[in-house]
Amino acid sequence: MPVSIGVGVTVDGRLLVHEPNSRVLHLVAPSDLQPVELELPRAVEAVVTGRAHDSGIWMVAFDPPQTLFRWYLVDEMIVEEGQYGDSGLGNEFIDYYGGVMDANGDFFHIAQGADDLIVRRGLAPVVGEIVYKESELPETAVHIHISELFTGP
Repeated sequence: MPVSIGVGVTVDGRLLVHEPNSRVLHLVAPSDLQPVELELPRAVEAVVTGRAHDSGIWMVAFDPPQTLFRWYLVDEMIVEEGQYGDSGLGNEFIDYYGGVMDANGDFFHIAQGADDLIVRRGLAPVVGEIVYKESELPETAVHIHISELFTGP
């Protein structure tokens, strides 16, 4: 059985789920006998995260090797709002699946390689900004090793 990604929860309390490499998202509510299927604006590997915004939900869709799109779901319609800017990281290992969105629609993700980094990416043409770089911490600082990110309200 394929693994599904829980993308987020809509304002009306339905769970938004994506099965990687599928062209549809599923809206599921406990009372639904059959989930609602929503066709994606384009083929992508996965819709990796979502965040409630106004009366809908923002989503980040990943198309390998490094292309990210921001989509907006309102009611049962998905609209593509744009592509996220380049990470500016080159060949670092990037974990898009552990990424999250903030209240502005920026996408934060972890990158690992020669250093442990957290990067914030806005919509293009803005290039990603490193907001945490472990090697630049003072020697006395507490180093945080994480695999999941969270944002506030």
